[in-house]
Amino acid sequence: MSAAFPVPPGLQSLSRRVLVTAQASALAITAAVILSQWHAPRIVLGVVALIALESTANVLLAVRFKRQLGHALSEDVRAVINTVSHVAIGVLCGWSIASWLFVPFGTSLASIPPAQREGRRLSAMLVVTVAAALLTGARWHDAAVFTGISLFIHLIVAAYLALANNLLRERDRAYLELKLARQAAIAHEKLASLGQLAAGVAHEINNPMTFVTANVDELLDELRADPALPARYAEYRDSIIPDAVDGIRRVNAIVADLRRFARGEPSGDEVFDLADEVGAAVRMARTQAGPAQTLELDITPGLLLRGRARDLGQATLNLLVNALHSIEPRGRVRVRVRAWRREADAQLVLEVSDDGVGMTPEVVGRLFDPFFTTRATGKGLGLGLPVVHGIVAGHGGTIEVESAPARGATFRITLPAAG
Repeated sequence: MSAAFPVPPGLQSLSRRVLVTAQASALAITAAVILSQWHAPRIVLGVVALIALESTANVLLAVRFKRQLGHALSEDVRAVINTVSHVAIGVLCGWSIASWLFVPFGTSLASIPPAQREGRRLSAMLVVTVAAALLTGARWHDAAVFTGISLFIHLIVAAYLALANNLLRERDRAYLELKLARQAAIAHEKLASLGQLAAGVAHEINNPMTFVTANVDELLDELRADPALPARYAEYRDSIIPDAVDGIRRVNAIVADLRRFARGEPSGDEVFDLADEVGAAVRMARTQAGPAQTLELDITPGLLLRGRARDLGQATLNLLVNALHSIEPRGRVRVRVRAWRREADAQLVLEVSDDGVGMTPEVVGRLFDPFFTTRATGKGLGLGLPVVHGIVAGHGGTIEVESAPARGATFRITLPAAG
């Protein structure tokens, strides 16, 4: 009837309270038995001796031998001791009504705390007790009545404990989810603040860079237009300043990408080039790459689709950052980003692959579960990939994962092309 499972601390406390109540009930039943046999002192002494031996054995099993025998086996031993004791008390008392009260009392405790073989243990207790009673002069209708009462009380107690166990587990799960949600809310608030700060910094950088770009471009144009330019300035015109212009444009692109990802307002649907968003995400991800990490881009322009450009850029950035964190023990990882149009079904395919540590099938199966993360405590909340899944699904696409331990991972996104 019952299988072994971890007992929540709350249920352990509840079981202790039930057992304390049971001890009080046992004392009341003992007193009733003694009063019913007060005319026979020897029987009273025998009952007291049996109760004392039974209680001592139960205490020793619970305190001293439970760890050695294991929970299930110690419950089996306890059931045997209690059954023998109750049968002996019944025989001594001639199976009076008071002595029969020990039967439902003993069977009600068969599931406190839960242990394996509960059903077999309960059945054995009742069968042995009823058989011994009928063989030693008990009335069959008394045996039938108290067997029914025993089963009823046992089922009520077991149902009560099962309900309490489910409620306590649900409480613990809700508490954990609330705790994780609070951490996620705090992290989101921090990210929002950082986004506002990043947008402000990008704006402050963008203003002087506009003047620098215009001035350097004008200088280069003047040098190229001067037919009498001295030879010593030719290198500046042909190499140094063009390289500086290229560097300035890279800075401007990074600032533009930073502003793009830092915006907090929702974006509407539009037709855009996936290559632009993926390229921006790659440039942002390169700021997270270490010296032993390489990030390769293989994508051609013209991958048009309809949707929210910034959201798909954020999803790509999340995948890239995750790939960069899949570092092998030697600290190296190669990340490759590819995108192409599949003409057969007019789908766009975006693929992010790495040669990092990879994942087991169990981990792959839970990647998109909220709050699931394989990173160390405090390194991640397990929200990045569920967000990616939501963005892709919101665009009518799908995302697939291929991975194996020590063989890297590949995330493949398929999206409907525009037109």
